[in-house]
Amino acid sequence: MKGWAMKGWAKNGWAKNSAGSAMPRPTAPGHLPRNAPFAFAETATEGERSAIAAHLAVRDVGRLRIAGHLHPVGTRDWRLSARLTGTIVQSCVVTLDDVATRLDLAVTRHYAADLVEETGDLDLDGDPVAGEEVPERLPQSIDLGAIAVEEAGLALDPYPRRKGAVFTPVLAPNPDPAEAARQDRPFADLAAFAARLDGKG
Repeated sequence: MKGWAMKGWAKNGWAKNSAGSAMPRPTAPGHLPRNAPFAFAETATEGERSAIAAHLAVRDVGRLRIAGHLHPVGTRDWRLSARLTGTIVQSCVVTLDDVATRLDLAVTRHYAADLVEETGDLDLDGDPVAGEEVPERLPQSIDLGAIAVEEAGLALDPYPRRKGAVFTPVLAPNPDPAEAARQDRPFADLAAFAARLDGKG
């Protein structure tokens, strides 16, 4: 990945490898053998599902699993290819009923060891080819659980709606004619007073 330069990002690179992850599954690529892909399969526990639901501000996380491989690339880089599956329950924005979203997503990440951190904006040596995956700086630890939570959050509908739910605006009722006349009377009296003044002139 010679020539790529990363500027202005946190020490741990683009990946969300937070120690405070709701589903921590740290994996140190420096401790993995490079002669074959590293297989993994991680499923959120009951307690982690509750923490993920709170983190994503959803009603419930029924299941969340990420499974795949970390492939060694060259002498120092890694490529993650995985499948994310699960079920997340949100609240309908119209009726507040449960809306379940089933996840079945392909997840890919490319980690490059020779990306250079500097201050400023992201600079690339030449334009990336269309469709080419932009690499992330290789962190000391890749949090597979944090990746699962991040991808699940990105897949959620920001405005979930139960099938057939229609938003019906609430219209103000028509005012009572007598009440409307009473409310308009000060203006009518003012107009009559102004007319009398004009007549005297």
